[in-house]
Amino acid sequence: MAEGLASLTAWAGASTGAPAGVRKLTSVLLQSDSCTDPAPWHSFLNNDGSPLQVCATCSGQGRKVRLVGDPAARYADRGRRLEAARKGLSETLALNDAVSLFALCEHSLNHLLPADPRHEAFSAGAIWLAAGLGRGAAMYVNSRWGRDADRWDDAVRLLHAVLPYDEAARDVIDAVRPHSVLASVALEGTRSSDARIKIYWRLLRPVALQALGVPLLAHPDIGGFLATLVRDTALPLSGLVLSAGFAVADGALTDVKIDLCAHCLPRPEKAWVEDLDDCSRTFGLVPADVANGLLERHCDVAFVGFGIDRRGSRRLNVYVKAVEAA
Repeated sequence: MAEGLASLTAWAGASTGAPAGVRKLTSVLLQSDSCTDPAPWHSFLNNDGSPLQVCATCSGQGRKVRLVGDPAARYADRGRRLEAARKGLSETLALNDAVSLFALCEHSLNHLLPADPRHEAFSAGAIWLAAGLGRGAAMYVNSRWGRDADRWDDAVRLLHAVLPYDEAARDVIDAVRPHSVLASVALEGTRSSDARIKIYWRLLRPVALQALGVPLLAHPDIGGFLATLVRDTALPLSGLVLSAGFAVADGALTDVKIDLCAHCLPRPEKAWVEDLDDCSRTFGLVPADVANGLLERHCDVAFVGFGIDRRGSRRLNVYVKAVEAA
């Protein structure tokens, strides 16, 4: 796995033209000085336990790259891992000029994480971090512990505490809660004025997107995205993640997104390149530009996401991970 992570970060450095910046950011996100650390990694971020993703976000205007990491995934000790994750959060916010989000992140952690630092929730990563080479960062808090109802209740209390008006968030949760389980809650931005709080959920049973009660999720372009990538594949419910974002400034719904697990949609690398290019052309988006990484075996597709905001702007998120060892 170490060789795969090193190849992934080297490719990301070449792709962005900033190898030193990618190395520094990787070190902060993973809380490790080297991707070649010999210790085993234990993470839920990817299906193979690897702790890092490179995400290309493509809109009609351009392409941005960021890294998503599971900090301190090499630690087996839960308390040590949580401590390192908090340190990684502080360093990521400082590195990317987002220190103003620290209090909001801490508030979220206090609402969403178990009080006991030895809790099993911390055994394979309860906090993920994300950042690019510019300003801004994100924190994801995983909800892999406790009863389903308690997870949603915790999220409702947090949204009520954080948002000046939480009606839009409560409407979305009321609509999707009967059909789903909360997967995670995220904060992203640079400061409260531009930050979003996002909820991610997985469906408990098959439900048509039009029946979920969230109008943006029923947009025909989301159906077009699913038709392009899923086609007639029997996608398991665990391979589908839905999300909605809300502006911290006013509580308004900002966007929705649907993420597909690539491991659940197996196809050759060349077919992934063709399908991703097809998505870009169909929706008028800048190409993801991951072809050389996939075809030269520097990375594998981990997830593909399609988002649409309240203004109708679309985006394609392509998440790649290290190539699994044979």
